[in-house]
Formats: sequence, C-alpha cells, structure tokens
Amino acid sequence: MQLTCVVNLVDPFFTAAALHFDHLFQRYGAPVYVLNLIKARERTPRESILLKEYTNAITYLNQALPPDKKILYKAWDMSRASKSRDQDVIGVLETTAKDIVTRTGFFRNGDDVNTKSRTQNGVARTNCIDCLDRTNAAQFVIGKCALAHQLQALGMIADETVDFGTDVVSALSHMYY
Repeated sequence: MQLTCVVNLVDPFFTAAALHFDHLFQRYGAPVYVLNLIKARERTPRESILLKEYTNAITYLNQALPPDKKILYKAWDMSRASKSRDQDVIGVLETTAKDIVTRTGFFRNGDDVNTKSRTQNGVARTNCIDCLDRTNAAQFVIGKCALAHQLQALGMIADETVDFGTDVVSALSHMYY
C-alpha cells in the first residue's frame, strides 16, 4: 500500500516543527543533527513532498538560530542509494555516524583520577516515512559508532571502531532488530 502525502495546511512559521526542535534543544542541548532518510525522487511524488516541506522547515528555523545552535541537516535518499550499485550505504552511514558522535560526544563518568568525565550534548534525530528498517539501520550504525567510542574510552579496545562481525556488535543489533 502506497501512502498519499498531501500538505493542505500551510504554516509559514513552521510552529509545530519549532516546538518539536525547541523540545529537543531543551532536553538534549545542541547540536541537533537531523538525518532525513525520506525519498527524494519518485515516479509519483509522495515522500518527496514531505522532504521538501521538512527541508523548508529546517531552513526557516535555522534563520533564527545562532551559528552554534543551528540544526545540522543531512537529507539522504537511503532507499535509492541501497538500490544503486555504486553507493556504499553502510559507508555513508558510518561516516555520518562518526560525524554525529564527534559533534555530540558521549557520556562518560570519570571514575578514577586518570579519567575525566564527559557529557553528551546534542542528539541525532533520524526519520523516514513508512520504513522502520531505514531508521533502525541508521540508528544502529550511530549506536555502533558511539559504543566503539565508549569502549575505546574505557580502554577495552585500541581503536574507535568495532567490526560488524564481532560479538559486541551482534549483541547491539538485537536492540534494533
């Protein structure tokens, strides 16, 4: 079943979006990193209608935000990319995840004299329309990246990456699938 998307009420101030992002800023701080997985091109425009409106909302809201608080926005048609032979979907997700975790940081309690505590500031927000697989895949890769940074900070691994075939990544995947 295909969804039909129609925008029949126009709010030039994007009030609902403003309230949503205000809540995210209050709860998590900045940055708010939006990974928008909505389809960009379709034979019959459905999702792409919402992509345009969502992009317009972010652009409008960012006009009023100071440079260090602007909503970071990446629109990426993951569905189209996954059907293409020349796109590395996991590679794009991993690069995006690393950017997100680098910008937001992660929580760490300084439990001894040699380690400093850290806090996470900001949040990653992913969305698509009718496919939790896309959202779950993106959140899983972000979670995998954050877990690797945490394990490295704890001295459990030398690098800030964990491979997909490891037991820890397998255990993590059960949280998403």
